[in-house]
Amino acid sequence: MCIPLKDLKRYLLDELKNALGSYGFVGKYGLLSKTEGSVKQFVQPVFADRRKENLTVLSVNLAVRHDNIEKIVVEFLSDLGKTDKLKISTVGASLAKLSPDTVSDWKLVDSVSCKHAALDIQKRLIATGFDFLDRSSDLEEILKFFAEKDWRKWYQSAGGRALRLPLVYYYLGRVEEAAKSFAEQYRFLEEQDDLLFQRYPEYVSMVERELGLAPILTK
Repeated sequence: MCIPLKDLKRYLLDELKNALGSYGFVGKYGLLSKTEGSVKQFVQPVFADRRKENLTVLSVNLAVRHDNIEKIVVEFLSDLGKTDKLKISTVGASLAKLSPDTVSDWKLVDSVSCKHAALDIQKRLIATGFDFLDRSSDLEEILKFFAEKDWRKWYQSAGGRALRLPLVYYYLGRVEEAAKSFAEQYRFLEEQDDLLFQRYPEYVSMVERELGLAPILTK
């Protein structure tokens, strides 16, 4: 008999709360989160329902949200839903990419398989995941991520990076580099023919007002 997806989600989330509670994570909005000051670390289960096979496949994404950055991004992305605004992150990665030599997903069929998956996820987090979350809580490390050739693997599109990278510089106290980064990202969006290109000057103007910066993009 196929257990309803909503029940599998509940079983899995309860088991993850038990497995990760001692590390400071609490469950809400379908994910596990840990808050330290203005930084939030997320462990987010992703469920793929394979009804014909009578099972659900689970994968896990990790993400870190820097509130000072995301409150500005969210103000610009005003069409996001309330929950999405709370869950939006600065950088992220799949647990599979951090542990490429291990099984990347789990098959859920009942409460027992949910328990086994939660304990395995705990082991993976201890091995590689917590290190990624802790590194991503440091803005200097995020600069390194965004500077990598394959920076898209950290779960940001060209537009997502353009919204955030200049703010990372700003909140590190590197205001001149922030202004330079806005201009560079604007040109990059144009080269990529990104949908954000047309609205980016609007975003930059909003940031100038919010942070009291001098005009950045000059005609």
